Order: sequence, then structure tokens, then C-alpha cells
Amino acid sequence: MIKTLEELAAVELPTLGTYKFIVAKVSDGTNTKDVLVGSPKYGSHADIASAYKRNLPDGVQVGYPSGGGRIEVTDKTIYAYGYSIDYGKAPQELVQKLLEDYAKNKNLEVKVEMGTGY
Repeated sequence: MIKTLEELAAVELPTLGTYKFIVAKVSDGTNTKDVLVGSPKYGSHADIASAYKRNLPDGVQVGYPSGGGRIEVTDKTIYAYGYSIDYGKAPQELVQKLLEDYAKNKNLEVKVEMGTGY
């Protein structure tokens, strides 16, 4: 079980497929961290944010999401695009950095086109 901010994954993509994601800052009151969280379980970005908040360790808070979109994950690629009606377009450079860090040891190609399509 995750107990600290440092132990939280910067990117949570639970499965292959196409689904929505959010980007937000989490904080333990001293340190902050950017996270990208996707889920095929929920139909709205707000539902993803709510579910993520419920599973955070004690003392860790999540800020208002800085944006969202859709993500398509295959065994060879990660493609992030679109925007969130709830939170707007996720920051292009931040999504790119988070996904590249996530993908580098998984041999996945990353493509990010925030604001393109829905």
C-alpha cells in the first residue's frame, strides 16, 4: 500500500485501450508532484479525479486538475490527445514529459497532440 507522496506513480495507466485521463498536482504540504491518471472505468474526467482522490495516502492532497484528454495505449504506443470538458486541455509539454518518462523503459513510442480531436 502506498503511504507517501514519493511512492505515488507519476503516471497511472491501468490497461491497454482508449480512455480518459487527467493531469493534476499532488502535495503532502511540503512537496508537490505532477501526476497523469487514466481510467477506463469512468465516463467523465471528474469521476477519474474523484476516484483518484479517494485512494491517496493520508496527508496527500490533489489540486484541481490542470487539464485532461484521452489516451490510447497499445503494446507499442501511447497517444495522448483531445481535452476535458470538465478541466480543459492538459498542458502539452507536461503530458509529453510525464509519458516519455513512463515509456522509456517500456519501449513505447509516445505521441502527444493535446487539443486535437476529442
